[in-house]
Amino acid sequence: MNAHRGATRHRILARTALATVLLLAPLASACSSASAGADDTASPTADRESRWPRSMVVLGHSGVNGEGTPGNPLDNSWASGSNPQVDSVYLRILDHEPDLEGHVTNLAESGATVADVHEQLDAALEMTPSPELVVVQVVDNDMACPATQADVDTFQGDLAALLSRLSDGMPAARVFIPTFYAEPASYIQSLTPEQRVLVGGEGPCAIVAPDGTPNRTELRRLEAIVERYDEAIMSACDATDRCWHDNGAFERTRLHRGDIADDLSHLSIGGHAHAADVAWRSMRSAGILPTT
Repeated sequence: MNAHRGATRHRILARTALATVLLLAPLASACSSASAGADDTASPTADRESRWPRSMVVLGHSGVNGEGTPGNPLDNSWASGSNPQVDSVYLRILDHEPDLEGHVTNLAESGATVADVHEQLDAALEMTPSPELVVVQVVDNDMACPATQADVDTFQGDLAALLSRLSDGMPAARVFIPTFYAEPASYIQSLTPEQRVLVGGEGPCAIVAPDGTPNRTELRRLEAIVERYDEAIMSACDATDRCWHDNGAFERTRLHRGDIADDLSHLSIGGHAHAADVAWRSMRSAGILPTT
């Protein structure tokens, strides 16, 4: 997953040391100490689903396509990967619904913004069978830092338009959208002292200084920005039929040492396993998936 990037997450990363630590984060993770509140109920817009999905598509950015992991990155996605070390949402559903096998597609692209996800949705709308479960991970590359209310409102409007189009095109599908992945402070804590120096920088949302020490002022700024964007995600989802969010579970996730890939900007295989666990708990408690 990318570490926290700014104006687009790429710009923040250049200045700030964050990496997309998706949520999904991702915000999600292997849940022991990682996901306080991951059992909270998510979006209240639909009743609990009684049937497991038999087809699935994933939309979004590099936080959900396995970028930064070895081998075929898509195999390591927390949402759709086939690597048993990750135990993705897809593999967990497959344990309950064998008909899902062969009917999962990950269309997520590195650097994607909400505008780019519209193009991914174009492809998803042409899929046969039509996906019964849609996982959407956005926000990282749409974030501005500093962020004005106009920036957040624009993002919420763009996301609402995407979700509305998805709902109209796939009225029977259930949609899951997590919040921003992982507490920014836990990103710093997950790095070694040497790695902190490598990602250190200056400027807005530079949460690690050039000498590798945490910048508390910018950390507070980024945390406030993340919260505002996550509220926008949840509001847009709540206003959309058959959309569920994680109620902030990804955002509350704490990264562990080893959760970040060698590029210091994405999740490792272990990090994706962590995110898969948080997502699974959130989806089950929210009602988008059956409990048994």
